[in-house]
Amino acid sequence: MMRANAWSSLAAIAAPLAVGATIAVGSGWLPGFAVPIAIGAVVVLAVIRSGEPAGATSAPVHSAAVVPPLRTWWREWSVLALCIVVEFCFVYFAATFLHDERGLTTAAAARGAAAWGIGMAVGRFAVSAWSLRLGVLSSAGMIAVGFVLFWAVPSPVVSIAGIGAAGFGASPLYPSRMTALLERFPRSLDQGSTRGSIASGAALLGAPALMVALRRASDVRLAYLAVPVLLLVLVVLARPRRGG
Repeated sequence: MMRANAWSSLAAIAAPLAVGATIAVGSGWLPGFAVPIAIGAVVVLAVIRSGEPAGATSAPVHSAAVVPPLRTWWREWSVLALCIVVEFCFVYFAATFLHDERGLTTAAAARGAAAWGIGMAVGRFAVSAWSLRLGVLSSAGMIAVGFVLFWAVPSPVVSIAGIGAAGFGASPLYPSRMTALLERFPRSLDQGSTRGSIASGAALLGAPALMVALRRASDVRLAYLAVPVLLLVLVVLARPRRGG
């Protein structure tokens, strides 16, 4: 799972770079969004047409009757959702911060925001290649360091480096927390995966709404203070359970 997410992070780097490049040459936003989407669609169609490998079998379908009670997995679900919310805060609003608070042009801000995807990709490949065991606390600490560089140092270069450092710190969170959630569903992995998808959907809706609401009340600089608060809640929820 870690390596699969590493490849997806590589793909995520293309969008902000493409947008920044097309703006820089005067082509506008539309080609920057449309070209990566078109390339991705072609790749997906090619993979689908290739079919399943020989001898592949369908995954067993488990009954919803063996779903464990909520009290046994709500913490893992909440931690997963919060990880994704933190990720989306950077993905959606890093370029806005670089533009509004660091004075970068729209094109440069879009390119600078790609540091998040680069940090994520490097981190996930490193974790999968070196079999590193990074817990939630160490990841949250690395994100916090990157956040301080990004938010507190009035230098575009340092802010971009902070985005990359935060991305590196966040890189193992989604794969490892998704695995932790699935471990709570030993006899119904499909149900665990479904709940993981719901966590992603909730974060997809929640992160932009949170940041937009805070930004409307103040500005993007103050809105980003939601990140350390989310990290604190994340660490508290991820504490080991008593008795396992």
